[in-house]
Amino acid sequence: MREREGSARLSQHQVPTTADVWEMLLEPIAKRACAGGHSEASTSDLLSALPDGILHIILSFLPARHAVQTCMLSRRWRDLWCSMPYINIDEREFGVGAYCQIKENWDDFVDFITNLLLFHRNSVYLDKFKIYAHDSCQQYVDRWIRLGIKYRPSVLEIQIPYYGNDLPFKLPHLSSGLSRLKRLRLSNLKLDSHFSELIGSGCPTLEDLELTCCLNYFQDIMLSTVRKLVLNTCYDLNYAEAGRPMLIMTPNLETLELTIPGAAYQNGISVCSATLLVKASVHIQFNEYFPMKNQCSLLRVTIQRDKFRVDPLQDNGTSF
Repeated sequence: MREREGSARLSQHQVPTTADVWEMLLEPIAKRACAGGHSEASTSDLLSALPDGILHIILSFLPARHAVQTCMLSRRWRDLWCSMPYINIDEREFGVGAYCQIKENWDDFVDFITNLLLFHRNSVYLDKFKIYAHDSCQQYVDRWIRLGIKYRPSVLEIQIPYYGNDLPFKLPHLSSGLSRLKRLRLSNLKLDSHFSELIGSGCPTLEDLELTCCLNYFQDIMLSTVRKLVLNTCYDLNYAEAGRPMLIMTPNLETLELTIPGAAYQNGISVCSATLLVKASVHIQFNEYFPMKNQCSLLRVTIQRDKFRVDPLQDNGTSF
């Protein structure tokens, strides 16, 4: 009956919660305790009998600290976390945040993440590396990002929360560790003038690029493999020097999402060679800073006009 209830619960929620995963992990231990402490060999532990690949999927639903704590479940789980292909670093697990800068919490967070990355097996590639950490101690965050890139992730997500007084965090040099990268998502980062060039040459398999609230010093995006591009509330900081529209040239682009904040991209954005475009969404906030001629440039014949929906002018911007 208990197994049926568990199955019903998971069928309703297609993605199990952390509580669901912990219940699945701890249930065999509870059964052993109720049975009077029988040995593992005499107790059916179907979960532990699963192959490493499936257990790694289970661990992927857990935050990093909880995933490591599974080493206490049994000998079967002792070293699984060292080879899990998914690493999720999140300062909020340790009570670190804008208004909760307890030194002990930060020290625990730094020690844990440093050891997690150092003891992870170097021979294992990562399916996903995700980090959410502010940059009050930039040398640590910079080091973690560099260590994560060494595992050649296929998905890389870097989110630096902005708390008002923080200086922009500059993305460290990505080196040659992104040859497997398919999805790159960056938030609240300073991207230098060589960013687009480095991504184009160092990420030959990149298909999904999403930039949110980034300070962009590069002028163009010219990526031949990208199929989805999202620029959400980013700012171009060299528009005065460039004196021309930002050029987006991605011949395999299928999905384009642009959210243009006030006073950004005043020279306009020119999208070229997007003949495969299927879906496009453009929202211009405070459109008086983005001249109408530049708005119209987004509807050039190089983009198939019939794939756009033009909505009426809104109070805070224009949506195409």
